[in-house]
Amino acid sequence: MASQAASAFSASVSAAQSASAFSASASAAQQSISAYSASLSAYSASSAAPSPSPSVTPSAPTLPSGWTVAAGCIQEVAGRALTGARLDDPNLTPAVCANFCASRGFKFAGVEWYTECYCGDSLVNGASTDLVSGQCNRACGGDATQTCGGANAIQLYYNPNVVAASPSPSPSVAPSPSASVAPPAPTAPASINGLANKGCIQEVSGRALTGDSLANDNMTLQVCGDYCTGKGFSMFGVEYGRECYCGNSFSNGGSADLISGQCNMPCAGNSAQLCGGPNAINLYSA
Repeated sequence: MASQAASAFSASVSAAQSASAFSASASAAQQSISAYSASLSAYSASSAAPSPSPSVTPSAPTLPSGWTVAAGCIQEVAGRALTGARLDDPNLTPAVCANFCASRGFKFAGVEWYTECYCGDSLVNGASTDLVSGQCNRACGGDATQTCGGANAIQLYYNPNVVAASPSPSPSVAPSPSASVAPPAPTAPASINGLANKGCIQEVSGRALTGDSLANDNMTLQVCGDYCTGKGFSMFGVEYGRECYCGNSFSNGGSADLISGQCNMPCAGNSAQLCGGPNAINLYSA
């Protein structure tokens, strides 16, 4: 009986020791988990994205003599605010753009999207110095201390003393019999079938003239004019060399005020005439 009691006592002591060992093991595991969580938090804090570097205020533009700032930053418009000439230069600065535009005889120069330069004698296509933009934040391709516009945003400069460029006269030398003479540049007559030439305008999404259309490889201004006036329309336009469109009014936001400089394609049926261009219409209307 005493032996059985001693055995029971030993078993109880062993069970207590096992329980104590388990508690110590669980406590150590909990401390390991806590240490891992603390380590993970420290890693996350150390690997967080750094705060952005402070913005640098660009210096005032350095401009050639006679040029001044016409507008600090204005919005670009559909069809471009300046359509006289364009320069793409990875080393662009406001001075480079101003000199380029002056060499082409334009009074306005505009820099946009850090490497783009545009010229003209006036703002067109609804552009205005009243359309202020806050997006002129791109460093110039040629000088990171100056800004050159931004996404659809132009810095505009002006020189009223620029003289319009005129082509230098070529010497009157009779060509040799074998010399080839370049054909004259295509033109558009002042009127066709009683409708007046309104110049070159932008095409719009959905078409500016939606009354009727015709396309063929014999297209001329007269062919288009005959087709549209024969159908009773008071407006017609030719586009992309071979396309003809008719209407009595503009549709889809089309307008004679949306001037384009891209009417440079000869008519498919008469290379001496202009028949619009890519997304550009030679327009005739009453």
